[in-house]
Amino acid sequence: MTDTGRALAGVGRRTRKSIDEVLSELRAQSTRVEGEVTLTTVIALMPFLEKPLAALERAHPSLHVTVHLGDDGPSVREREVDLALAIVKRPPQGCWGRRIATLKAGVFGTKDAIAREPRKFLVRSLNEVHSPESAWEREHVKHVAARVPYFAMASLAARGVGLTMLPHLLTAPYPELVEVPEYAKSLAAMERPLWILTHAELRKVPRVSTVMNAVADAFEAT
Repeated sequence: MTDTGRALAGVGRRTRKSIDEVLSELRAQSTRVEGEVTLTTVIALMPFLEKPLAALERAHPSLHVTVHLGDDGPSVREREVDLALAIVKRPPQGCWGRRIATLKAGVFGTKDAIAREPRKFLVRSLNEVHSPESAWEREHVKHVAARVPYFAMASLAARGVGLTMLPHLLTAPYPELVEVPEYAKSLAAMERPLWILTHAELRKVPRVSTVMNAVADAFEAT
């Protein structure tokens, strides 16, 4: 081999090594759990996000999760956020979803509130008047203690203000709440699936899939 040939061969080896190093770095970056992930959900579900968010912070210090709370928050369907934790029948068109729980409804109250006559209920605020839950309240509730936002119903019921109709999951943090079994039959149709939603291509992005799995695991463990 001539000097020129040996020189060119050396350049080729160095170039190949450099390309391999670049590709290796890109592969490493693609598996890193870092950057921002945005998530939206309703206020009532926030207590169930506390543990997974704390665990994510400890495990992945370079990962930052931004949570938007409220019914009128940004839309995952419009790609305004990466993830949504939503109570919907099925994923909206264009979204990929993982069903993580089935929310079964019941009527709950403290023992004192259940024993009171007449039984008074905490019912949903007027902005939910067209929901199936509000329709159930209009049919079955005779005496109203207060009309309150959805996210406040469990905590106020736990204080003995009145009975309330909620998914079992949302009453789990309040051991003082007892289910009233006589309403169970009328609530059989109130089951609602809980989904974590994203887009098909995002669910494979490490930072997004890590948050999604942590949140899903937290609900599936309850």
